[in-house]
Amino acid sequence: MQHKLMLNSVLPLSVDTDLHKSVLVECISDTKYQFLPLHKVCLKSKYVTGDATVGIADEIPGEGVHMLLWNDIEGGHVIMCPVLCEKPVVE
Repeated sequence: MQHKLMLNSVLPLSVDTDLHKSVLVECISDTKYQFLPLHKVCLKSKYVTGDATVGIADEIPGEGVHMLLWNDIEGGHVIMCPVLCEKPVVE
């Protein structure tokens, strides 16, 4: 199952948003696995509007990244375009 992740500093979280559950995720910080508390938040964008369950993280890899959403939440509106190279590279 794919989970949405959000930095703990993005929105004010409270006991009203807390689902009193956690999700085990891999490689969010220096530890191999970490439990993240789950909260219900309301999202609004051109792809999705409504409640979503998100794991709350202290950090997310990537400069300026505040939230990670997977394609399952957007209802098929985002089409992934594969990037291909003419000559395969082995590193």
